Amino acid sequence: MFFNIRDPNFTQKNEPIKQGASWHLAVVIFNLVFIGWLVTGMIGLNNFLSLGLVIGLICGLYVLYLIIGCCCSDIKEYIHNMKKFDQYQETYDQMVKGRGYFSFWIECYHYQTYRDSKGRTHRRKVVTHTAR
Repeated sequence: MFFNIRDPNFTQKNEPIKQGASWHLAVVIFNLVFIGWLVTGMIGLNNFLSLGLVIGLICGLYVLYLIIGCCCSDIKEYIHNMKKFDQYQETYDQMVKGRGYFSFWIECYHYQTYRDSKGRTHRRKVVTHTAR
C-alpha cells in the first residue's frame, strides 16, 4: 500500500509513503517444513505409512499452516483491514478529489577528465545548473 489512508490529510499531501518490507519469516519456514512433510509422506506412503495417515498428516499440517499464516505474519493486517463493498465508495471519492501533480528535476552537467598526482585518469561530474 503506497498511500497512508489512516493519515487524515493524505488527500491534501498526495505523497506516496513507502512502507517497510515484511519478511513473513514464520510462513517461509513453515513452507519448507510443509514441503519436507509432503516428500516424507509420499516416500512413506510407498514404504511404511498408510494412505489415511498421510492424508491426515497433510491436512493437519495445512491447517497449522493456515493458522501460522493468518496469526503470525503480516497477512493478518490485510485481513483485519477488509471493508464491505459499500465502504469503497468513500475511498474512491477521496481518490477522485485528491489533486495529482508532477514534480520535475532538471540538472545540467558535464564530465571533466583530470589526472591526479600519481598520473591516474579520473572523471568527475560537474553540475552547472539545477532547477525544480
